[in-house]
Amino acid sequence: MFFNIKDVNSQKDLGITRTVIFNSFIKAAFLSLILCVLLTFNVKGQNLPYPKVSLKVSNMPLGQVLQMLELKTNFTFSYLNEELPLDQRLTLDVEDKPLSQVLEILSNKFALTFTRINNIITLKKLQSMSEKSSPHAFGTLRGIVRDSVTAEVLPYANIYIKEINAGASTDSRGFFIIPSIPANRKYTIIVTYVGYSPETVTASILENKITQVNIYLSKSAIELGNVIVSGKSRNEVDVTAQKIPIRDIENMTYGVETDVMRSIQLQPGVQSAGDVSAKYYVRGGASNENLVLLNETPIYNPFHALGIFSVIDPDMINSVEFYKGGFGARYGGRLSSVMDIITKDGNRNNFGATAAVSQLTVKSALEGPIPDGSFIITGRKSYSNEILKKFTNNKSIPIDFYDASFKVNYSNPEFLPISKFTFFGFTSNDKIDYKDKLHANFNWSNSNLGFNWFTATQNSPLFAELTLYYSKFSGGEIPITSNDRYIKNEVEDLTFKTDFNYVLNDRNEYYGGVTINFIKTGLLLRNTTGKLKNVGSEGTLFGGYGGFKLLSVNRFKADFGSRLNVLKLAEAPSLFFEPRLNLTYGLLPTLNLKAAWGIYQQELVTISDEDEVLALFEPWIITPEYLKTSNAIHYIGGFDYFLTERLKINVEAYYKVMHDLAVLNDNVIYPTDPQLINASGESHGAEVTMNYKNSWINAQLSYSYSWTTKKVRDIVYHPRYDSRNNVKIFINCELGDNWRAGISWNYNSGMPYTQLLGYYNKYNPSDILIPSSLLTSYAYFPILAARNAAHLPDYHRLDINLSKKFRLWIMNVNVDLSVINVYDRKNFFYFDTQTGERVNMLPFLPSIDIKVEL
Repeated sequence: MFFNIKDVNSQKDLGITRTVIFNSFIKAAFLSLILCVLLTFNVKGQNLPYPKVSLKVSNMPLGQVLQMLELKTNFTFSYLNEELPLDQRLTLDVEDKPLSQVLEILSNKFALTFTRINNIITLKKLQSMSEKSSPHAFGTLRGIVRDSVTAEVLPYANIYIKEINAGASTDSRGFFIIPSIPANRKYTIIVTYVGYSPETVTASILENKITQVNIYLSKSAIELGNVIVSGKSRNEVDVTAQKIPIRDIENMTYGVETDVMRSIQLQPGVQSAGDVSAKYYVRGGASNENLVLLNETPIYNPFHALGIFSVIDPDMINSVEFYKGGFGARYGGRLSSVMDIITKDGNRNNFGATAAVSQLTVKSALEGPIPDGSFIITGRKSYSNEILKKFTNNKSIPIDFYDASFKVNYSNPEFLPISKFTFFGFTSNDKIDYKDKLHANFNWSNSNLGFNWFTATQNSPLFAELTLYYSKFSGGEIPITSNDRYIKNEVEDLTFKTDFNYVLNDRNEYYGGVTINFIKTGLLLRNTTGKLKNVGSEGTLFGGYGGFKLLSVNRFKADFGSRLNVLKLAEAPSLFFEPRLNLTYGLLPTLNLKAAWGIYQQELVTISDEDEVLALFEPWIITPEYLKTSNAIHYIGGFDYFLTERLKINVEAYYKVMHDLAVLNDNVIYPTDPQLINASGESHGAEVTMNYKNSWINAQLSYSYSWTTKKVRDIVYHPRYDSRNNVKIFINCELGDNWRAGISWNYNSGMPYTQLLGYYNKYNPSDILIPSSLLTSYAYFPILAARNAAHLPDYHRLDINLSKKFRLWIMNVNVDLSVINVYDRKNFFYFDTQTGERVNMLPFLPSIDIKVEL
């Protein structure tokens, strides 16, 4: 939605402006309607009469009777489990009676009182005179869950308060908060986390106070499955969010080395272009539409070695949050997905070191305590390219790369209570140096520095973050004496941002933040005359976001927010609203319905050729002024159904409309022709996922159907990554005695490609000063069919993994053996347009990885 701020100098511009304003008005009216519905949700029941109900039950517990009344009416019952006799049974037979009369019957039978606020009915036990003199007051429980040995925070741990059947989960910082707990009592708190022994602690909740607890969990000898909190937990409302601890990533080995971006491709809706690349495409979006954050800092080129795997060493990861679409207002700048990676803090109690070697890299890590904090340093370096030949059709490419990171944390309760300061750095570098003047050389690198301050007030449920970071990407192709192009690209991103959350006593939550980005891009290209031209630009993005989470209503949860960009990176100023809406509703105790809708904008784009089989890197630029800014609208709906506490089925359908995509202009004739043009696209599909977890097995089976099209100059085609049917299976087993096994199988129907029909001779004299070349200089050029009109053969691949942990002298050793493409499937990759040769993807490939921990 645009509001253009400019002078209207012509009738034509006036017509365009009126059209834009009219469209904006319609969208604003629609969004206002949604907002009004949410705002009036709490008051719509105030003036409603009690509905009439018919109910006939025999010897049924009170708790089930209340659930049936909720289903038959639009009212919600609120109560404390320990206060009501929910297990006591009754027989009831009413026909077309007002709900108020039914409540009177229950009140007389069980000595209850009922209080109505809007469409919420609060049930309490009838108090005696002594009890009435001490009415209920409320307090809040807040804390952090950590590993007992390293003091590393544990994300996504489950916290359950037994007496009130309520709970919550920790966030990526290991932080949790539970408001609205009846005060002046002691409570039993049960904390569980996969792979750790459950911990039980007690805490006293005081009136109008926040009780802070720090909980430490110990690793268990017997691995435990996820424990589901069955109470009224304060769940997030992010419909497509997947919160993945590093343990799950390590168990999803999908390549020569464990890699977060290859592991994520085992999720439905995430498509790969082939075995050779770790680049991923989410629900029909291009690879440059995926936001990758490392400790809140964007990584602009997150791939090593021709894109074979990511620059992020899994040994430094603590948790990953992955959003396949419909993500909330906190995230912006991309159209398709968000991968939010948080690294480890380091051991706060003891010094430790690890070293690992695979057939491709060597790496190490060092961690330990500092006064009131901890640190961790990681590094990885390639040492052999032999195994990469399997990825590059047995061609030797002199790839040399490394990555390194550090993180320092400080928290002193005497200096600032409940605060944490973090300083973070990351760098990566890739080079291809042929040592031959006839070959072009390549290099690209990432550099990131960041500072974060997280704080929570002592006597208020407010917590906030301040982040300052600098991110730089640089890449280039140096032709030397070859005929390749010269290109150099740089992106510099200096950002300051703040975020806050405020949790109300009724569990509802306000959140928001402000962001200031200064981004500078440089792109040097050599034109037809041999001169270098810089087509980069710079700009400042100023905006903010805010929203409200409705969590107080039983069974129904909503998150409504919006981003507002006040200043764009391009010179032309404009306002752009990005409203977001996420809804969940517990139709049954085992069935949750969910939906999401949102508008997204992306100003930083890449100059990329999606038909290129293997792109070394894609130059980033700010959207040129002659193009409209890319934006997309997401529509998502689905449900979660728990067959048992261990077995869950998830179904999601989505529809995504993409406007003004910046794509490469493949019809450039004159030097003045634009290199990028606007295109449009849409994608839709459905995904079905079945998850099963217990104490020794973690299994997932998924099927997805998808359909993606793009439209450029009125020509509609399917992009290369559009695969119609996908089936993905992975199973991880704990075999005992520190043995672990894993198996994964992936199938997808053939992806589109452009057929090669033949060749023709094109007159192309090599030197017009040589007369003979005017008669003999002809070159072969391919004749291509309609773009991506044909489909490759189906793809499928089986991988297995076996690992063993054991103690050797003073070291813990982990040996990991993987076999890729077990039955040596000849999966088609591409045809060489010069020779017509068929090139396949990865063959049967065993690999071994050894890790030593001191």
